[in-house]
Formats: sequence, C-alpha cells, structure tokens
Amino acid sequence: MNSIIANWPQPMMLFAEGRFIDVNAAAASLLGYSDPSTLVGRTIRDISPRLQPDGVETEAKTRQIVEAVGRGESLHFEAVHLRADGTEIWVDTTIAPYEIDGRRVLLCAWRDLTRVKQAQQALEAREQLYRSLANGVSALIWRSDANDRTTFYNESWLRFTGRRLEDELGDGWLECVPEEDQARCQPVWKDAVSRHAPFCVEFRLRRADGVYRWMQEDGSPVFDEQGRFAGYIGTCIDITERRVAEEELKRSEEIQQAIFHAQPAAVVLRDLAGRILRINAAGLELFGLPSLSQREGDGILAQELIAPEDHAAVEALRKKVLGGESGHLRFTLIRRDGQRVPVESHGVPLMVGTKVAGAVSVTRDITAEVAAEKSRVEKEVAEAASRAKTDFLARMSHELRTPLSAMLGFARLMEQDLDANDRDTQAQRLQTIQVAGWHLLELINDVLSITRIESGSLELQPEDLALAEIVQACLPIVETAAQEHSLKFDVVIDAAACVRADATRLRQVITNLLSNAVKYNRDGGRIELRTRQADGLSWLDVTDTGQGLTTAQLAHLFEPFNRLGAERSNVSGTGIGLLITRQLVLAMGGRIEVESEPDAGSTFSIGLPVASGAALPAPCRTARASTRARPRHEGPARRVLYIEDMFSNIALMQALLKRTGGWELITAVNGAEGIAAARAAPFDLLLLDMQLPDMSGYDVKRELNRDAAIRDIPCLMVTGNAMPEDQREAGELGFAGFITKPFNLDALLDAMEAAVASSSVAVRG
Repeated sequence: MNSIIANWPQPMMLFAEGRFIDVNAAAASLLGYSDPSTLVGRTIRDISPRLQPDGVETEAKTRQIVEAVGRGESLHFEAVHLRADGTEIWVDTTIAPYEIDGRRVLLCAWRDLTRVKQAQQALEAREQLYRSLANGVSALIWRSDANDRTTFYNESWLRFTGRRLEDELGDGWLECVPEEDQARCQPVWKDAVSRHAPFCVEFRLRRADGVYRWMQEDGSPVFDEQGRFAGYIGTCIDITERRVAEEELKRSEEIQQAIFHAQPAAVVLRDLAGRILRINAAGLELFGLPSLSQREGDGILAQELIAPEDHAAVEALRKKVLGGESGHLRFTLIRRDGQRVPVESHGVPLMVGTKVAGAVSVTRDITAEVAAEKSRVEKEVAEAASRAKTDFLARMSHELRTPLSAMLGFARLMEQDLDANDRDTQAQRLQTIQVAGWHLLELINDVLSITRIESGSLELQPEDLALAEIVQACLPIVETAAQEHSLKFDVVIDAAACVRADATRLRQVITNLLSNAVKYNRDGGRIELRTRQADGLSWLDVTDTGQGLTTAQLAHLFEPFNRLGAERSNVSGTGIGLLITRQLVLAMGGRIEVESEPDAGSTFSIGLPVASGAALPAPCRTARASTRARPRHEGPARRVLYIEDMFSNIALMQALLKRTGGWELITAVNGAEGIAAARAAPFDLLLLDMQLPDMSGYDVKRELNRDAAIRDIPCLMVTGNAMPEDQREAGELGFAGFITKPFNLDALLDAMEAAVASSSVAVRG
C-alpha cells in the first residue's frame, strides 16, 4: 500500500488517528515541501487555515470527517490548505476508510483546484466590480447572453424605466420602445448579432413618467477565455437634447438653404484663389452653369466669367475684399453660352474665425436698369431738345404776336375812322392788312399745335358737346371767304348729335376742315355738313365740290408740309393743317376718313366718341368779330396800370381806351417801375405783359401778392405767350384772366369790365 501511494502520480496520503502516516511526493510538492517525510506525524490543523470554504472551522470539519468515516462513509468535498510559504491552495478532496494490518486508516486523494478557483474568484471579482461600476454610473447599461437575451440591467436603467429587473429581462425591455423604432432597429441588431459585430442605433425609450426620450445604444460583443461569443454588453445614453439641437440645426440649415437659393440675385462663395465653392440657383441661371449638384465644388475660376476688359477692375475688387474690406462694382459678365450681361456685384470677406478664407459676392443682372438708364438719358436729351424747341417757338410766338397785336389793332381802329370820301379804297387796303395778319396768326397757331402734339404736351379737357353748337360757332370764321367765292352751305346737323371731346380742339378741327372746303372748292360750289352714327361713333361729314384728289394724292394727304401740288396755285397754306387735324382727332379718341375722286370733290369725315350725357352748348369765340358799339361808362374813370415795354402795344391800348372812354391809363415800361407805381397810387385794374426787361409778369404778380395792401387788385395777363403751362401758372398766381396777343378788342374790353366788376377792391381817393 505504501509503495502504491508513493508511486501514485496524484497527491495522496494516509491518515490514522488524526495524523499523516504517509504522504507521497506529489502531495508534498503540492503543499510546497520537498521532503514528504516532513509532513508525517502532522495533523490536518497544521496545514489548513482556521475556516474552510463552507464556513466551518477546520477543527470542527475534521471531527465531521472522522465521524463520517467512523460510520464507514466515503467523503468528497473541497478544502483549503496552506502551503509551506503560507499561501492557500484549493483541493478537491476524496476520503475513504481502509484497514491495513488490522489498523483503520483514511486514504486521502487530492486534485489541485487552485487555478480554477483563482479564475472563478477573479471572474466573480470582475463581475462584482462590473456590477458596482454599472450601478454607479448614470448611463443605462445592459448585458445579454449568447442567445441575445438580456440578463442584466443596471440601477440607472431600472430607475429610468421605473420597472423591475424581472420585467426587463429577456425581451421585456422592448415594451418601452415604440414599434416603429423597433422595426427600424431590429435589422441592425440582427445583422450585428449574426456577425458578432459592434453596433450603434438610436431609438426612443419610454421614461418612468411616460415621456419618450431619444437614446443612443452602443453594443460591444463579449467573448470568453476560449474566444467563444458570450453575448453583448451595451450602454444607452440620453441624446434627446442633441437630437433636438440636430433637428433645429437641420431646420436652420434647410431654412438657410431655402433663403440662399431663394435669393433673386446670384450669391457666390469663392476661395482665396477665386474658385467657386458654392453658388445658388440664381447664380447658376445668371452664369449659365449646369445644375448645382454637378458644379458645386468643381472650382470654376471667377475670371472665366468676366469680360476681358473688366479683369483688372474685378481683380482690384477681389484683392480689396480679401484684404478684409467690402466693395462694389459694375462689370460685364460672360455667360457660358457667350452672352454678355451687365451686372452689379457687392463683395464681402468670407471669414473663418478671424481669418479671411475667401469672398462672398452678391451679383444681379442690371440689363433692364442699363437699358432704362440709356432710355432715360436718351429721353432727357430728347426732352431737352423738345423743350429747347418749345421754348424757342414760344418766344418766337411772343415776338411775332406782339407786333401783330399792334398791327391788327390799329388796322381795326383805322377802319372805323375812315373818311367817307375814300372809305372804299382805304377799307380794301386795311382789309388786306388784317387778312394777312390773321393768316400769319393762323400759321403761328399751327406751328405751336404741331409742336405740342410732337412733344406730348398737348392737354385736352374732354366734355360733352353738341355738334350743332360747335359747327355754328365755326361757320362765321369762314363765312367771308366763302362769300368771296359764292359758295353755299348746306348744313343738316342733328340737334341730338353729341360727342365727347375738347371744345377748343374740336373747333380747331372743324374750322380747318371748313377752311379747306372753302379754299379748295370751285367758285359757285357747295359745302355740305351732315351728322350720322356709325361704328359706335358720332360722325360729322364735310363735303365740298372741288377738284378732288387722286389715289396717289390721297396716299400722301397727311404728310407734313406736302401740299399735293397746291403750292403752285394761288391758294395759301402750309401743308400741316390736315396733319394737325388728324392728330387732334386721334388724341380725342376718334377717327378721320377721306373719300375723294378727281373732279368730283372730297368728303372729310371725323368720328368722335358719343357723349355720355346731355351736351352743353360750346362757347363761341370769333377772333375776327368786328368791334361793336359799346355804351359809354358813366361815373369816375377806372384807373388802369399797364406794365408793357413795347411802345406800339402801349399806343394801341391808349387809342383803344380813349375811344372807349371810362378808363384812365397809366403805364410802366418794366417790372420794378410797375410795382412802385402800384404801391404809390390806387388802381382798379392791372394789365401785365409776360416778357418784361427786368423780370417776368409772374415775378411782378408774386411781388404784388406779398403786399397785403395791393394783392387783391385784379390783374390780367396780356401776352404773346400762348402755351398751356403759361395759362396754368397764371391761374395759380391769381390772375383774373389770360389775354393772348393779338387780342380781340371787344374780348379784351369785356375781360377788363368783368375783372373790375368782380373785384371788391375800392379805388383809394
């Protein structure tokens, strides 16, 4: 038996009466002894600590063993013993009773468990440490096994969900995850488990208060000492605030992107070298580039899109912006299709921290503005030329009308003063003077009319008019000339025929048509006037029995200064009367038509919009009406101050008022003298010329208006200026009337009488 024990490779020993009686080398070596005999005679208490793993003291444990063996039982248990150096070893112990030579002994066999126990203890320590750490952190931690079933949740997880550990184990935790999030994450989880790979997912997890919070879950695979997959360990951290921030950032970026691409101007980001880094939709369209996805980051050089002549200016702007300043420039852009586009660009530095990293430019197409500016300049030049022409014609009108006024006025007075003996001869001569004068006045009026039409300054005041009233006002103007050629009028005008037109311009149109019907008729001929309704217009037909017009002549009828051969006849004219007539009719919204055949006469028809209501009788002013006898004024003479620098007009006014009686005329030859005279003595009426040597008649009136003592004296403007703006300004300054030279003597006297009668100013005396 002793030989068997000594040669047994596993640790073995014999006990008798509580002491070792034999120990083999393997057992001695396990206990750290080189000589087995040193252990013979010792007790179990000599090689064991006070307590055994089951918590029983070694002495008590020994008694339990002895008692059991005494009953003939074999024992198997784990024990802890002490090595010679004092370290503990774990042994798997088997004890069986035997009798050797009549002596009861115990055979004890050991198997070393120290490394296994140490590994278990280390594992348990690590597990305990892991659990302690897991329960001590705020992150939500879990553990799963190789079958993908969770086996552990830390206290933070359980506090977060408000559930028990047993509720969460396995798949119970999924009750706190929305189904849509499960459906989104399950493929990721399954794929990771199948490959034993790490994973990261984001999902919502219901908190104890019922609120869902976004979690980021990171799972890492765990392997045992043999490298076998043992499950996952994972953490969940609350990323709700981050998700909210990311969503806000995303929305902000989307808004910025929308704003960026919604800009009507081209917005371009360039690097330090001038390459395009980013460009909005308007920029792509302006530069003629492909889509943003194809071009973003391709780095197109800005110089490629700039006209060569503008390279230097753009480069100077680029250097200025890269130097940290903003800049502004207009230049020509060359689109990818070669089209040249004028643009305006504003550049600012692109800052990254405190450093300039590039430039941002906002560029817009200014083609329309350039065209508008060019058009504006051209218009201003044209308007300036038109104003110059208008001013010239207005001044010429004034200069021509002023001597005409004296000439015609004195001719009329001389005609009334003729001696009975030579009345016929002198009357004929005076009549010739007046006819020539009135003809010259008609030429002046025609020139002014066509100038206003061309410049667009013709002002119309449409009103409801009865054609019968207008025609009756125009017939006396041509009556004398018609009688000289024995012409007869056949007038059939519907009393209900009413039109919407400007009274003055309509009289001018009808008078011109009647004048032509007289001038180009044959002696003893006829002039017919008829009204009709057609095409939504009210028409007036003026038919003569003259020589008529050929088709070729009709084609050039309304050309300015083209008299169609009449310039070789004794018929006077300028060739612009019909042009003015046509323009005036069109300006009033009407139409003019002509029918004519050689040797069969002509019919000129004007159609005008039908009046909207009952027409008012049009006032008739006949410029050539003779001076009628006037009742003499009874009472003190009315004092009149006439401010005029042309002595011929002063003399005419003196002669007229002397003949009329009831007026006392005082004159002044300039504005300053007239103002001084008005302040020095009382007057019933002031007559002012427009063009005075030292100031205008308007300036005189303004100065009078500043003086409360004389501002209410009625004033009449008597001038050769016949422009509408002159009459408008006169009305604004408070003139009681506007008399155009050469004036009708009776019309002037009527205006003077009316101005004095309507004034509340009493003559100082």
